[in-house]
Amino acid sequence: MRRRSLLCVLAISLPACGSETTAAEADEGTQASAEDAGDDTEDADESEGSAGEGADSTSTTGAVEFEPIPARGIRIATIEANQGVGVPIFADGAWVQGAGRNAELIKGRNMLVRAFWEIDPDFEPREIEARLELHLPDGAIETAAKVVLVDGESNPSVLNKSFWWGVPAELLEPGVEFQVTLWETDFGQEGTPEPSPAPSYPAAPEPVGLEQSDMTLRVLLVPVHHNLGAQCADPPVIDDIAIEIFRDHLYKQNPVQEVEITGREGIEWTDDLNSFVPLLGALANLHDTDGADPGVYYYGVVRPCDGGPSDVGGQAIDIPGYPSQGNYWSRTAVGRWYSDLGATAETFVHEIGHTQGRMHVYCNGEEGGPTPLYPYQGGIIGVWGFDVVGFDTLHKPDVAKDYMTYCGNTWVSDWGWRQVFPYIREITSWDAADTGGAPEQELLVGLVDPATGDEVWIATRGAATARVPAYSEALELVDESGLVHTLPATIGSMGEGGAYNVVVAVPQGIEAKRAQQITRLTAGTRRPVTLR
Repeated sequence: MRRRSLLCVLAISLPACGSETTAAEADEGTQASAEDAGDDTEDADESEGSAGEGADSTSTTGAVEFEPIPARGIRIATIEANQGVGVPIFADGAWVQGAGRNAELIKGRNMLVRAFWEIDPDFEPREIEARLELHLPDGAIETAAKVVLVDGESNPSVLNKSFWWGVPAELLEPGVEFQVTLWETDFGQEGTPEPSPAPSYPAAPEPVGLEQSDMTLRVLLVPVHHNLGAQCADPPVIDDIAIEIFRDHLYKQNPVQEVEITGREGIEWTDDLNSFVPLLGALANLHDTDGADPGVYYYGVVRPCDGGPSDVGGQAIDIPGYPSQGNYWSRTAVGRWYSDLGATAETFVHEIGHTQGRMHVYCNGEEGGPTPLYPYQGGIIGVWGFDVVGFDTLHKPDVAKDYMTYCGNTWVSDWGWRQVFPYIREITSWDAADTGGAPEQELLVGLVDPATGDEVWIATRGAATARVPAYSEALELVDESGLVHTLPATIGSMGEGGAYNVVVAVPQGIEAKRAQQITRLTAGTRRPVTLR
């Protein structure tokens, strides 16, 4: 059996192996610093001859060396795995598995593991060593130790008021098992009865419980030059710095192993931007004419020269149902390009969330159409959040707000993490299956903004599946031979400002672009339709 230490392996995602820990409390805000605690970490199993593995307890000078014994008067209450959202994997004296978990854990993604203790009333403050063992599927055992001064109850707001470890992505593969054990670090407890059962959590190694699926998000950024004359700003520049910021923001808050972001050649926009609806139509057309993979998200970034739509930072073309290759057009959104790239990326995460089927979450009351299903009052995230890229920030469960709110200090909730998981898994699976692209049925998609009166219709390819029937909406199409067809419609939300979309499937054998006339029938009125 191969046994080795995680000490410096784990530190690859932390500032330095062996640096001093500073862990700020999060009681006054949404975040807590979480720097590396290398000085408090010691190698529990450097070799088969180390302490606890049969090493000689007498030094060459004759002094008696301390040999670790199971810790007294202390036990682990909860062990939490966090790849963005906190997921208890041990609680109430038992391993938490399957349906008992609040969110999925992803293979091949960095993880923070925290173990929170309970102590007896007469516990004497002292240093305690906790060892995390990972039993890999190939039989290897990776071990890391954390030594912490235990002088009171555990506090999740402060890293060093728990035992914690950073586990790198390469060790997190399906089938890996975990166990945490507690040990004394010095003489003084030999006369205390040995704890029974032994301080091992769980009692035997159990699976971390990682999902088997590959999980990838792919986004194409489209810079839009809003050109109304010489007074207008230059188009956004999609350079390596911008791509890294966009990628990191999306990666941190989505259950993925990888986020791929590329920039596309920009487009010119010479109409007003009182509404994002016409621009979204153009971006959806671009997705079609580019022949892009149906799993790729198209995201336009723009500096509106005329101020843009009032109080709208970005907009998605749809909040789709379960993803299909036939609704690839719904993976289209647009957002403002701010001088602060961090703010630009926050809008990006929000709008991509809409295209992953996420509705708004209520927080400040300005969110249009918030979901009634969100489980936490006020839009809080409800569990501890953690940044697995910087490996330096905790987000408080009762302070940080879900990124689908209109509040500040946003992060992802466990509920939101679980909402987008099946979307990402399904879309990623298309690459592995090599299914050959989207279905070839023609769709007519109308984008309607009642606030401005903007209405845009495009012809694209796909399928109008998993959508809500629109009983007051239909299209009347007169084909090139003069036959009249009344086509039922479905309807969907565009997320912001009351805008909505109307989707109509065109029967086989009819080409909408050759139609003599198309008329929108809505609430008893008739309006001509022109395809963009």
